[in-house]
Amino acid sequence: MRWLALWLAGWPTRRRDRRGGTLRRFLLGIGTYTQLAYSLATLNAGLMGAALRHFMFDDKKASWYYSLSTGLMVEVFHMLLIFLTHMDGIEAAFQIVKTICWPMIAIVGLTCSASSLCLSILSGEKMFHPTNEQKKLAQSFQRWLLLSVILGFVATSLFTYFVESKRASSDCDSVLSLNVKDVKNDIDDASDNNLLKLRATITGALEKSPSSFTDYCTEGMTAKQMQENATQLNGSALLTSVASSREVSEINIVNAKSLIIYSNNINFIGFDMNSGAQAKEFSDAILVNLNETYVQSYQPISYNTTISMKYAAQVFSPGGYVQVGYNAVRFQKDIDDTVVGFTKNRHVGTDGYLVIASEDDVIVSNPNGDQGQTLTSIGLGIDRSTQAANLTFSRTVSNVPCYCCYTYSEGYYIVACLAQSEVSFNTSLSVYINAFMEVEVIAMLFIVTYFLVKHLVVNNITKINGALNAITGGNLNVSVNVRSNAEFASLSDDINSTVVTLKGYIKEAAARIDKELEFAKEIQLSALPAPLTGDPRFLLSAKMLTAKEVGGDFYDHFLIGDHKIGLVIADVSGKGIPAALFMMKSKTLIKSLAENGEDSPAKILQKANTELSQGNDAEMFVTVWLGIYDFTTHIFTTSNAGHEFPAVKHANAPFEFFHDKHGFVLAGMAGSAYKEEQIPLNPGDTIFVYTDRVTEATSKEQTLYGEGRLLGSLNAANSHYPSDLIISVKTGIDRFVDSAPQFDDITMLCFHVVDEKEPLALKKELSLDASVANVEAVTAFVNAHLEAYDCPIKEKNQIDVAIDELFSNIAHYAYNPEVGPATVRVEVKDKPLSVYITFIDKGVPYDPLKKADPDLAKPLAERDIGGLGIYLVKKTMDDIVYDYKDGQNILTIKKTIEK
Repeated sequence: MRWLALWLAGWPTRRRDRRGGTLRRFLLGIGTYTQLAYSLATLNAGLMGAALRHFMFDDKKASWYYSLSTGLMVEVFHMLLIFLTHMDGIEAAFQIVKTICWPMIAIVGLTCSASSLCLSILSGEKMFHPTNEQKKLAQSFQRWLLLSVILGFVATSLFTYFVESKRASSDCDSVLSLNVKDVKNDIDDASDNNLLKLRATITGALEKSPSSFTDYCTEGMTAKQMQENATQLNGSALLTSVASSREVSEINIVNAKSLIIYSNNINFIGFDMNSGAQAKEFSDAILVNLNETYVQSYQPISYNTTISMKYAAQVFSPGGYVQVGYNAVRFQKDIDDTVVGFTKNRHVGTDGYLVIASEDDVIVSNPNGDQGQTLTSIGLGIDRSTQAANLTFSRTVSNVPCYCCYTYSEGYYIVACLAQSEVSFNTSLSVYINAFMEVEVIAMLFIVTYFLVKHLVVNNITKINGALNAITGGNLNVSVNVRSNAEFASLSDDINSTVVTLKGYIKEAAARIDKELEFAKEIQLSALPAPLTGDPRFLLSAKMLTAKEVGGDFYDHFLIGDHKIGLVIADVSGKGIPAALFMMKSKTLIKSLAENGEDSPAKILQKANTELSQGNDAEMFVTVWLGIYDFTTHIFTTSNAGHEFPAVKHANAPFEFFHDKHGFVLAGMAGSAYKEEQIPLNPGDTIFVYTDRVTEATSKEQTLYGEGRLLGSLNAANSHYPSDLIISVKTGIDRFVDSAPQFDDITMLCFHVVDEKEPLALKKELSLDASVANVEAVTAFVNAHLEAYDCPIKEKNQIDVAIDELFSNIAHYAYNPEVGPATVRVEVKDKPLSVYITFIDKGVPYDPLKKADPDLAKPLAERDIGGLGIYLVKKTMDDIVYDYKDGQNILTIKKTIEK
C-alpha cells in the first residue's frame, strides 16, 4: 500500500506522458507503435517521481531545475524502452526515436519545470533565493553534483561521438577496401587462369613443330644474326602463325641464357631478358626460381614501357622456356563475361555495391544495371593523377551521397560504393543509445551518490549541528551520539569530551564568580547603615532582600543635628560589581553633602548629579528619593530624582501614594534641576519608600505585583510598627510570585513618627504559612526585636541561622506535601538579657532533639546523611527545648545577648 501511495504521488510526472501520447499520435503520426513502451514509461514515471519525492526531496516539492532533470530522465528512459520493445526492427525503431526524441524530451522537461514553477507561485514560495542567502550543505552538494554529472555527460557524449565517428570511418574504409581487394583478386585469378590455359595450348602446338626450334643460336651472334638465323629456320614465322590462331599478342622462346631466340615480333629476337626490370623479374622466376607456371601481372614491358602486357611461361626443352603474353584488350575480351558476374552477388555493407569499368571508363559490371554507361555519367569519374587508389573519397552516385574506394587491376577500374546514410546510421545509433544509457546511468549514480551522502554525511552533520545548537544554547547535558561510521563516532567523542571539559571550566568559573559575588554582596551589605534605635521620637526599619546577582539598591538614614533626620533610598542602573561600586559612590556623596550643612534635598541632588556626571564613562545612573524630616516642624522636605512615589499614612487613615514631582535621574544629564516637596508628617504618621522591584515583582503568569497590591499589603498589616509593615509587604510579594524567581534586589524603608499616646511594645507573635518562602519574613520579624535591644551582629547571625534551619524543617516535613500554619513567638527577658524564640506547628509529631549528633571524627563518606543543621543549632544556642502538647510541636530556643 505504501508503494501504491508513492506511485500515486507521481501523478504530475505521469501527466507528462499523457501529453507525450498526444504528441506522438497526432503530431508525429506513429500511432500505436510505441504503445508498450509508453505504458511502461508511464508506470516508471509515477514510481520514479514518488521515490524521488520521498527519498531524495524528503516529501517536499522539488525545485524547477530538479523537475526539469527528472522529466528529461524519465523521457530518455522512454526512448530506451522503444529500442528494447522493437529489437527485431532496430532500424525502424531508431528512425522513430530520432524523429521524436528531441521534441518529446524538450516538451516533457519544460512542462515539468513549468509545473514546478507554477506550484511555487501558487504556494507563495520563492522561485529564486537571494544570492546572499546562505545555502544548506545538501543544496550546495546537489547543485555541484548536478553540474558535475551534466559536464560528465557532455564530455562522455562528445567523446563517444568522436570515437564512434572515427570507428565508423575506419570500418567504412575497411569494408570498401576489402571488397575492392576481393574483386581485384577475382579478376586477377580469372585473367591468370585464362592466360595459363592459352599458354598450355600454345606450348603443346610448339612441341609438335619441326626440329628447327631445337637449334639454338650460337654464342657470340649479334641480334641481327639471331634474327637472320630465326628467319632461315622459319621459327618466327611459325610463332606468328600460332599467335594469330590463338589471338595472343606475343609468343617468345627464351633460351637458358635469357636471350629471346624466336618471337612473333622480329624486333624482340636477340633481346636479353636481364636488361630490364620487368623482363629480368620474369626470367628469374623461370630460370632461377624454377617456377614452371609463372604468370606475371599486367604492366609496362622492359623493351618498350609504353606497351603493357601480361605474361605467362612454361619450361621448354632443352633448358629454355616459352613466354606467352597478351594485352588488356585481349584478356578483357576473354574474361568480360566472367567479370560481369563479380558484382551481382556482392554487397558492400547492407546496401552498398561494386562497379567494374574498363580502362576507357565504360562500366562492365554494376548490379544497378548501368552497363555501357561511363563512370563519369553516374558521378564516379576517376582521375588517376589526382585520386589515389585504395583511399576512401566522397561522391554523389546516382544522386546518393556515398563513400567510395577504387583500385586498378588488369585494365579494369574496380570501385566500391557505400551510402553515407548507412555509415552515419551506425554512428548515430551507437551515439544515441550510448547517450541515453549515459543519461540513465549518470542519473542513477547522481541519485545513489546524493542519497548516500545525504544519509551518511548531511543527516549526521544535521544531527551534530542540532546537538551543538543545544549546547551553544546553554544545555550542556546534551550528548552527541552519531556513530554511523568511525569518523563521526570520533567527532562525537571529541565534542562530548570538549563539553565535559567545558562544564568543568564553567563550574570552576561559576564557583569563582559566586565567591566574587558573595564578596560584593558583603561589601554592599556592609555599606548599609546600622539601625537607629533608642530614639523615642521615631521608629525606623529597613530591609534589602538581595537577589542572586549583585544589584545597585541601597538605603541610608542618618541624624542631622539634634532636630533632623535624613532618609535616602536609591536604585542604580545595571547589575554586578560596577553597579555596587557606583552605589557606594552615590551613597557616600549624598550623605556627605547632607551632613556638611546642606539642608535642601533638591540642592543635595543637584550637586550630587554634577559630581556623578563627571567621568561617567560607563554611562550609569541612579534613581534617588531623598527626604529630610524636621522633628520641630513635623515637615518632611523631599526631592525625587526619577524614583518611585512614596506611600504615606496619616493617623487614622490608610496608606496613600504621594505623587511628588520627578526630576531626571542622577548622572543622567549634567545640569539637571530638581524640585522640592513638603509632606506634613505628624506624630502617629508613617512614610514607606521602596525600589521599583517591589511593584514590579512578577508572578509565574508574568503579572506585576503593582501599586494596588502594595497599598493593600501595607493597609492589611494594621500596625504602625515599620518592621510589621515591611513583613506584611514581603509576605504579600512572596504569596503573589509563588515559585517565580527573584531577579533583582527588593529594598524597603519605613519611618514612623511616634505618638506618645500609642503603645510602644513590639508585636510578640507572627502567624503565617509554613513555607520556605516565609523564612525571610520570620527572620525580619525576629530581627525587629533584636534591633530594639541593639543585639550584636555575631549573636544576630547565629539566631538568623537557627531560624533558617528550624523554620525550613517545619516547611519541609511538618505538613508534607501540604502547607499548614505556623506561629513564631518572641520574648525578651532581662538579667541576663536573653531572647526566647518559640516555633509552633500542628504537623506530624517530631522531636529533633532525639536525632543523634553526627560523628565528626568519621570520614565524610561514612557519616549518616542529615543532622548537621540541628547539631549547629544546639552548638550556637544557649538552650533548646521541645514539647508536643495539644496536638502541636513546640520548640523553643534561647540565646543570651552579650553587649
